[in-house]
Amino acid sequence: MRADLAMWRIILQRWNGTSFLTQEPSLETSEVLATDASGSKGFGGFYFKTKQWFQSHWSKDIKLPDEKALSIAFQEIYPIVVASLLFGERWQRRKVLFLCDNSAAVYIINKGYSKCSKIMQLIRRLVLTATVKGFDYEAQHLSGVHNESADALSRFQMDRFRHLQPDSKDLPVPCPPPHQVLLR
Repeated sequence: MRADLAMWRIILQRWNGTSFLTQEPSLETSEVLATDASGSKGFGGFYFKTKQWFQSHWSKDIKLPDEKALSIAFQEIYPIVVASLLFGERWQRRKVLFLCDNSAAVYIINKGYSKCSKIMQLIRRLVLTATVKGFDYEAQHLSGVHNESADALSRFQMDRFRHLQPDSKDLPVPCPPPHQVLLR
């Protein structure tokens, strides 16, 4: 509860006092990103409209206190939060559709809650970023076989990614460090 109150204090300090209604998401009118995480390698995401992409190996600084390894829900939500930090400035007054191949992550993002305190750090960062940058979002499940571009990025399979997205930008957008992604 204290972490939630701290998040809202930050929002209120930065909020300009206005809010905009957004359209319901659709693949034709929304900002659409596909993200993915590979447990042993890293994570990545592809922004369809701008053809920009990002990827990174998992940092040793990211640890869950109660688990030996990062949970898959945490791993799948992490690149969504990274995407919001990287591209959120462009999404003002828009609704963003995050495509994710993990049903639990989609449920947590849309509900805005998890029992895991580390996942809640990600959810709070997403809510804070969306509020401050002025965008709305929704997560939608995309089966793994249809999430090929993001899957290739999370596994560092660049030849496969270039084959799937030949018009993508040459270089990735640099990812923020973990201390900027996790909201404490």
